[in-house]
Order: sequence, then structure tokens, then C-alpha cells
Amino acid sequence: MANYPLITQLLAKEDATDDQNPRILTLFPQFFEALTVFLDYEHDLSRTESWDPAFAAWQRASDEAQGTMLELQDQILELTPCTPTEKPLKLLTFGIRLAMLDEDGEHRERFRDIVRRRGSDLLIPEVCDTDREVNVLLKRTLILFDQLLDLYTDEPVEASATL
Repeated sequence: MANYPLITQLLAKEDATDDQNPRILTLFPQFFEALTVFLDYEHDLSRTESWDPAFAAWQRASDEAQGTMLELQDQILELTPCTPTEKPLKLLTFGIRLAMLDEDGEHRERFRDIVRRRGSDLLIPEVCDTDREVNVLLKRTLILFDQLLDLYTDEPVEASATL
């Protein structure tokens, strides 16, 4: 899963600045990983009874992954995009934040519609290797976004988003 070393290497080649401040491009892959881990644990928990010995450990691990994900999400949302490539990453992070704040599920179907029908609008023109890697990451994150929406839905839903 470790996508971020590749993106960091590509950035180093393409951007020769010595700016050591965190950037959305370097934080987003870590956010993606934390979201993946969180969703994996939540999926396992949804299929496990609370009396199962693994439940408590998975619950703790899920809470830790969620904490990491939320911390990275906060950091990304505080930053201003430095390049056009960072804009869709921040927008997707914001969309995930909004979906997580929708506790009663009132807008869940609208989020699902946006992810499935308009998610490809976030993709950027592929001019360099970093752009290609960002698009791969965007596509994978859109699938996770759809899975996040499925996770908190009690009724069965049709197939997840594919790009």
C-alpha cells in the first residue's frame, strides 16, 4: 500500500525547492493509508460479534486508525493547495469529512451519487509522473469513499464505484 514514498520521490525530482513545509501531496497518501486501515477494521468489526475475543483488539486498532486518519485529514484541510494537482486531493478530503459528519445518513445517497457519477471529474490531466500517480490515488480513494458510505448503510447497495 505504501504509495507515498513513490509520490515523494517524484515530487523531489519535479520540484527542486527546499520547502520543508508539509504539502497536501505528501500528506494525502498517508491519509489514504490510514483510511484504508480504518475501513478494514470497521469492516471486520461489522462482521464480528462483540463477544468474539478479537473484537476488543480490532475496536482499539480501529479507533487508533481513525484517530490517525482524522489527524491527517485536519492537516490537509488546513493547508492551501500549492499546485493544481493538490486541489482535487483537498476537495476529496473535504468530501470525506462531510460524509463522516453526516451521522444520521440524511445526505448519504447524495454523496454516493456524487462519488459514482462525478468522481472522475476530480482526475487531472496527466502531464508528468506525479500526475499519473495522483490520478491512481484519486481513483483508489474514490472507491474507499464509496466503501465508507456502504459501511454505515444498513440496507444492501449495488456494486461499489469503479473508475
